[in-house]
Amino acid sequence: MIVKVIEKKIKKDTNIEIVNDTLELKHIKEYINEDDLEYVSQNIRNLLKINKINSPNCFDFQKVRTDNSIRVILYIRLSEEDGDLLEGDVSKSIKNQLLYLLNECKKRGWKVVAIFCEDGISGGDDSRPEWNKSLKYCECRRTEIVLCKSQSRFSRSMEMIEKYLHNKFMEWNIRFVGLVDNADTSVKGNKRARQVNGLVNEWNLEDQSINVRKTVKGKKENGLYCVSNSPYGYKKDPKDKEHFIIDIEASKVIKRIFEEFLGGKGCYEIAKGLNKDKVPTRIEHMNKNGINIGYSHKQKILNYETEENDTIKIIAEKYNANCEDIIKYNNFSNYSIDTKIEDFINEKLDKGIILNFPKKLMWEDNHIRAILKNETYTGYLALGKHKNKSYKDRTKIVIPKEEWIRVPNCQEAIITREEWQLANEKLASNQQKFIAQKTTIPNKYVKKVYCLCCGRAFHRTKINKNNPKSYHLNCKTGNKIGFSCDNKRYICSEELDSILLEEINKQIKKYYDFDKIEQSYNRKKFDSKIDKELKSLNENKANIEYLITNKANALNMLYEDRSNGIITTEEFITLKNKNTLDVEECKKEINSIENKIFELEKKKKEEISHEELFSKYQEITEINRTIIEQFVDKIYVGKYDEETNAREIKIKWNLKE
Repeated sequence: MIVKVIEKKIKKDTNIEIVNDTLELKHIKEYINEDDLEYVSQNIRNLLKINKINSPNCFDFQKVRTDNSIRVILYIRLSEEDGDLLEGDVSKSIKNQLLYLLNECKKRGWKVVAIFCEDGISGGDDSRPEWNKSLKYCECRRTEIVLCKSQSRFSRSMEMIEKYLHNKFMEWNIRFVGLVDNADTSVKGNKRARQVNGLVNEWNLEDQSINVRKTVKGKKENGLYCVSNSPYGYKKDPKDKEHFIIDIEASKVIKRIFEEFLGGKGCYEIAKGLNKDKVPTRIEHMNKNGINIGYSHKQKILNYETEENDTIKIIAEKYNANCEDIIKYNNFSNYSIDTKIEDFINEKLDKGIILNFPKKLMWEDNHIRAILKNETYTGYLALGKHKNKSYKDRTKIVIPKEEWIRVPNCQEAIITREEWQLANEKLASNQQKFIAQKTTIPNKYVKKVYCLCCGRAFHRTKINKNNPKSYHLNCKTGNKIGFSCDNKRYICSEELDSILLEEINKQIKKYYDFDKIEQSYNRKKFDSKIDKELKSLNENKANIEYLITNKANALNMLYEDRSNGIITTEEFITLKNKNTLDVEECKKEINSIENKIFELEKKKKEEISHEELFSKYQEITEINRTIIEQFVDKIYVGKYDEETNAREIKIKWNLKE
């Protein structure tokens, strides 16, 4: 049985390789002291051939410093929108920024402790991974200065400029310096200039976004495909990258899917047949043909415990894996190079062995449904189905079908328009039947029943013809292609009602006691004691928060004193470290107080809710949604045992044991 499924994210390769060291690169290496570096982005690491690994503690809070040097981190960002790429040479632009920043650090005697670099990411995007790492580094107080080529390198969003440069950095006692536009948070009177720059940068970003959208829309209206990858079934025309030609191998699969669907098969059966015939999935096929998609998908690593009479071949067939992969990922003491693989995969394995192996991609019913709905296969291009919420927010908004851009006869058709329309009419009819069934008989166990084997939710799958009020529930992944769960057999809602009814009445008998309820309702002394404790804790919390505010203000004053030369750098660092330690202790105390407040409020709420519940019900005669909501948190249903004709069922109550 499957013990665990580990998801392993496959990242896109962004390595930058430099064959020969140029004079510029040699100067960069001279300016960098590798021993001082705690963190370096992977692309810079490849560029400079840095072998030293990043410090494991580089994102831990640094309480005490051992030296008095001024630490600085560099943030470098490149994107096409900025016009910063020189003749398409990404590495050249990185080197230009890096040399410029390092040269400035050498002049000022600053120690470079980290370098963060990003390529091809907009300055309006606040989900940039290296940018967020640099902010975490600052929050941990591991630097005094953030150095960029300009303020726009750091961010083109006015909101982010205000949040970090004018708020968080002041709180963390971090100085920001942008060299080209003279942005410097330590200079009095410089704030207005930074705000003006921030507004101008944001306006430029917005104008660029509008222009790009208009250009792309114009291309779409003329039937030009504006996405990097061609759809499954086609490949890009070598003579024209915005035109498709048919991919013979994939087009056969598409024709088969439409023929089988119109011939009466369902999406699940079609997917099962493709898997049985070992037809490569869309991602496998396109990767094989050099189209790099699927790198952001999570690869599933199965953690499997062998059962009686298991062989490698049986496991591979059961979970759609390769026998070679199972052997490769596990250490079999009785397997050697000379062993015949055909004999070895049929040998019985001992029960209880833990095996790890990657799960292959599989065809699923939703993949089939997506192909059947795709209008591209009729020669049409249906574009503009989604758009970003704004140039700042990349959340996708679904565009209504009537607003899509449809252009006919853009590429050779794989199937006829009539076949596509018939298939979509059938899909729509099936969907309407499902919706009608779902609305007439609601599932009272929705989001309450879960699989004991894999932890995923049970869902309703089938209505009982003999009893319309009864329906079947089973694990969402038990019979779903592409997932691994042994809990495949359904449980009837009537059976679940009977079990739950008996167990709830047992709970009522266990807790129901008139004397106890009458006594528990008379809880004035108890409530008074809790309220007094809560009041005292909240007062303590408010006092400590006031103390933290005072210490933050004191830090700002220290920062100004150091900038004005009233105190030395050494005195500043000593006072800053003491202040930081005091603030951390205060935060720990606040956290402890909040935990106590939470526990007291929870205790008070539980006492009242359980008294009300058991005084309301003396005996339950019928299970409905209200009863389930009040008594049950979750119900876990285990695998059906063919020998005992039984299954384990665990109920997690909304009750205080």
